[in-house]
This record gives sequence, structure tokens and C-alpha cells, in this order.
Amino acid sequence: MKVFKQLNEIGKTIVIVTHDPQVAAACDKTINIEDGKIVS
Repeated sequence: MKVFKQLNEIGKTIVIVTHDPQVAAACDKTINIEDGKIVS
């Protein structure tokens, strides 16, 4: 996550797909998908 944060700070877009709530909590923005549909 540290490397991802550093890359993001210099202007790179990072997309992370995870089922881990701790990883998601470390992200600036999250998009949740249920049954193939965006729910938030």
C-alpha cells in the first residue's frame, strides 16, 4: 500500500480490486459492486 500511495501522490491513478475491508479503508475512494451492479 505504501508504494501505491507514493505513486498516487505523484499523479498516477491506481485501481485496486479487493475483498479486504482494511485495504479498501486505506483508499481515497471506493466503489462497491453487488451482483454486477454499482451500489455505492
